[in-house]
Amino acid sequence: MPRPVPSEGSAAVKHTHPASLELRAAALTAARTEVLRETDLHILPGELFVLLGAAESGKSSVLRAIAGLDRLSGGEIRLDGQVISRVPARRRDIALMLQSFPLWPHLDVAENVAFAVKGRGLNRQAARQRVMRELAFVGLGEFARHLPSQLTPGQRQRVALARTLAADRHLCLLDEPFSAQPPQLAEQLRGLMRRRQQQAGLTTLLASADTDLALRTGRNPDFWLIESALVGRLLDRRGTLHPGHVPC
Repeated sequence: MPRPVPSEGSAAVKHTHPASLELRAAALTAARTEVLRETDLHILPGELFVLLGAAESGKSSVLRAIAGLDRLSGGEIRLDGQVISRVPARRRDIALMLQSFPLWPHLDVAENVAFAVKGRGLNRQAARQRVMRELAFVGLGEFARHLPSQLTPGQRQRVALARTLAADRHLCLLDEPFSAQPPQLAEQLRGLMRRRQQQAGLTTLLASADTDLALRTGRNPDFWLIESALVGRLLDRRGTLHPGHVPC
């Protein structure tokens, strides 16, 4: 199986400026369960921030709300200081990789990734180069003409990751981006993503149930712990425990 390798210059490619993200007194309810309650969050431009929590704890709901697929029940979302809480998802300039990593079954791998660059002002050659660069980044350059049905679940997940990166948005939201990968490959992808994020200044919010991955990926202690259905900031940026939260 081809392994992910950074294509020449891929890690340092930077097209859009990184954006800051803020939640201010955010409240969110999903499936009648309270996920956010007057929650504040500030992610700096170019930062990689990890949202850590068990399955069904609300991580995906938080990402969907930031992307505009779901609405907050209170508070606001700011991207680069601009309130976007009621801005339609298509106008938020945010890329979201869903945990289910859906692909269009009738499109081949390259066409699935190319969908993300439509309307980005690229000519055909530049769009093709971006698609192939991202496929090479996730180790799928040789699979460009394969259909999703011809891929393993792990390969399909990497296509979805390549598509999200190819979108080149101000903010990148990744929901369990390595969950379908074998441990060794997941670790390799994590390292590549971390180096790319640092070099290209890509503002990224990554949701994961893997504590080890969160600690190795984020700039410790820059992460949230989501437990049960309530979000609480376990550690602030100085590593101080907040009252009322007990580390697991």
